[in-house]
Amino acid sequence: MHVVTGTQMEEIFLMDVQEQSNDLEVTYIRGRFYDRLPWSKFKSLRSRARDAVGQAGWEYMVLDQIAELIYAGWLDKEELDKLRNKAREK
Repeated sequence: MHVVTGTQMEEIFLMDVQEQSNDLEVTYIRGRFYDRLPWSKFKSLRSRARDAVGQAGWEYMVLDQIAELIYAGWLDKEELDKLRNKAREK
């Protein structure tokens, strides 16, 4: 018998993304609480992460590219702000 706990089925909501020292940081809500994870860890939530990204108006591949640019030290902060504003408009 396979038991599914509440945390495995909990829906998450992406609230914001921001640059951190070497990764993109994701702020999200799980249940009733805000939490933060680096993008590399947030992606490990798999389909729930993809769903949350889409519902928030972002594109998964774009966030992946932004994270790579941050890691390489090539991120244009103005571009991240533009993308954040575009996602909020959706």
